[in-house]
Amino acid sequence: MQARKVVRLGKSTLVVSLPKQWVNLHGLQPDRTVHLRMRGDGSLVVYPKEPRETERELTITFDTKKGKEAFMREMVSGYLNGASRFRIVSPEVFNSEQQQTVRDIAGKLYLRIMKADSQEFIIESLLDMSKISLQTGMRRMHTIVASMCADMLKALQEENAELGKAVISLDEDVDRFSLLLLRMLRNAAFDPIIAGRIGINLLDCLDYQNFIQHVEGVADLAVNVSNLVVHNEDKFHPSVLERLVTVGQASHLYFEEAVEAFWKKDLEKANKVLDATTEMEDLNMQVLGEMAKKEKRPFAVCSSCLVRASLMDIYNRGREIAKTVINHAFGYPLSESPGGEIQ
Repeated sequence: MQARKVVRLGKSTLVVSLPKQWVNLHGLQPDRTVHLRMRGDGSLVVYPKEPRETERELTITFDTKKGKEAFMREMVSGYLNGASRFRIVSPEVFNSEQQQTVRDIAGKLYLRIMKADSQEFIIESLLDMSKISLQTGMRRMHTIVASMCADMLKALQEENAELGKAVISLDEDVDRFSLLLLRMLRNAAFDPIIAGRIGINLLDCLDYQNFIQHVEGVADLAVNVSNLVVHNEDKFHPSVLERLVTVGQASHLYFEEAVEAFWKKDLEKANKVLDATTEMEDLNMQVLGEMAKKEKRPFAVCSSCLVRASLMDIYNRGREIAKTVINHAFGYPLSESPGGEIQ
């Protein structure tokens, strides 16, 4: 990294010279205007011309050879990478199933259909990203997931299929939040204008992405357990069920403590979550021991094992969030990261 001395100009103005290589690269001349923006870590970015956020349009072909799932993956990829306008075309007339697929993915990605005919859809994002708070969105997403976990445990304890269905119905809301927030992070990592507006740096992008993905993963685990409650043909053995609920309650507790540690940057609480591994493994072994003694029905054994694994994974997701808290605390500011030297 090249050092530049700050020089006083007049009574109150401080100036620093620009690197010659950078000046030549952008063809700057005296009296030209450059633009400065302060980033989330306090560093300054110098732009040779006024920075503008650009809207990206993406054209995707949807035909029978590609298939529904491949098309949806391309749409999600384009959305995550900042496309705000999609032109979806088909070499043939869209059939009813394809039309419904386009409408479904548009709803999932907060997109609005602006034009539709037999061989073309135009869909756009109408969200004003500048008015969306990343941190507020993350907290709201977690609130939904926390309620899903609480209701999942109640549905499991009571073997209540209707409550299990209610948990499952919330999964799509979490998916929408997750994709929106990951889109914001990917754009912030790519574009310092967006990062500065959101108020984060590249290190935050990594930590926030980790947090979002693990919270969304917990929602999926709650859905897994709820599905087993809904479709369980045999009731769980009472003593096995009691052990499963105990594991679930402990996992949920530590997951919530990990989330709290993340927002408060609380190292003590994060270490408490990480240090609970032995306790959780003991609870896990108690479930397995109770199943070995009391449960002989093959389908019930499979269901109990799947529930146990999902509940333990909720704790493991909390562990990963707690590790993020520790790693962030002992990381370095973006401005001190290696690389990016100016010759």
